Amino acid sequence: MKIIHVPFSTKVKEVLLSVFFTIPLLSFFLAMLAVLKLDIVIFFCAAVICYFSGLFSLKILRMEILLWTTNFVKIRIIDEINNLGFIVRYNSKSTLYKWRDIKNVRLLKGDEILVRKKRGKDLILNREYSRWFDFLKRIPKNLLMDDEIPNFVDALSKRLKTCPICGKISLDGNTCLYCNDDMFNKILAKEYANEIEYIRTKQFDLFCTDDKMEKVNFKLKENDGFDLDENWKPLISVEELIEFSKENHW
Repeated sequence: MKIIHVPFSTKVKEVLLSVFFTIPLLSFFLAMLAVLKLDIVIFFCAAVICYFSGLFSLKILRMEILLWTTNFVKIRIIDEINNLGFIVRYNSKSTLYKWRDIKNVRLLKGDEILVRKKRGKDLILNREYSRWFDFLKRIPKNLLMDDEIPNFVDALSKRLKTCPICGKISLDGNTCLYCNDDMFNKILAKEYANEIEYIRTKQFDLFCTDDKMEKVNFKLKENDGFDLDENWKPLISVEELIEFSKENHW
């Protein structure tokens, strides 16, 4: 299960916690005063504030708060790629694109993909879209203007290495193109004791289950275009992951 975490630093998290833990404490004292004075309305309001602010504080502690900004919550997926076309899912909206309605596909600067339609507005895709690499591999040859995209795919495939976190052959430099995690560095060394602790922490987040009926799966085989390194092994055990999932997600 992939989880998006807000990258709070330790200091920022401490400040946020001190602020948001103060609110439920004050609400608790207000509730107690309301009980002593037999004021039901104040007691009810204080209890509601206490509950939700406490829950909010817990989310901060677990670093699972979603930033309420448009850019952060956007969900982008290239889905159901086949001989007829593909679907682009953008948040709750899904759009079907048929290959027969596309004029050509070319590579722009960096990793941006320009899909030129015969009619209507062109489409631009990039690495922010899940399965973009699989999409690049499966574009019909008749829609390619030259060898630029096949050459890009070939060059990228040759330099990719195994990510120690997810096990996919998707590590491009210091960033994994599958799980989007950075490799251990000097900045991360300030928040984690060592590289092993960092990898284990990321693996707990990546492979945790939503409920006790979901089976643990360390071999993620989604059609993202990245192969799984069969020799890779996680640094956490099934038992540890189940215990973590039970405490944090069930």
